Formats: sequence, structure tokens, C-alpha cells
Amino acid sequence: MSTMMGSFEIGSTKVGTKGQVVLPVKIRKACGIVAGDTLIVMARPGPGGLSISLMRASSLALMMEHMEETGKKIRSLVGTTDTKRAGRGKAGRR
Repeated sequence: MSTMMGSFEIGSTKVGTKGQVVLPVKIRKACGIVAGDTLIVMARPGPGGLSISLMRASSLALMMEHMEETGKKIRSLVGTTDTKRAGRGKAGRR
């Protein structure tokens, strides 16, 4: 079962005896997930316990590339002197 909530898609599924789940069709279509796609599964603590998230591996790779590019831009703005100062950690404190 899935219900559209604005641009937010929500659905439900059951875990099978082998630990498998079936993603609702509307969610697969909305996320562009097709058979054979690799999904990254993440669990993180939340107010009601652990929350599970899925992300297409290809989307995560693109996001990581963007973060690396942004990091390079930030480092070029900050300069090496500030970067070295910020990276001292506990060993550099007196």
C-alpha cells in the first residue's frame, strides 16, 4: 500500500521469512528504481528507535562526487594555512 503526500511518497511492506521486502510500485517509480539496481541500506537512531533508509548506489556515488567537489572549493577558499590550524586536534593543544 502506498499513499501520495505532496511530493512525499509513503508506503508499507512486510518482511518475508528470508528477510526480503518488496518496495511498492509507486515508490520504485518515483525513485527510478528498477530490477537489478543496487540499493544502499542505512540504519540510524531516531526519536522512535532505529530508522531505515534506502538510497540507490548510483545516487550515493553522485552525491559523494558533489561533496568532494564542494570540499575542494571550500579548501581553496580557506587556504592551506587555516586548514592546517583547524586540523591540529588534541595533539596540537597545550
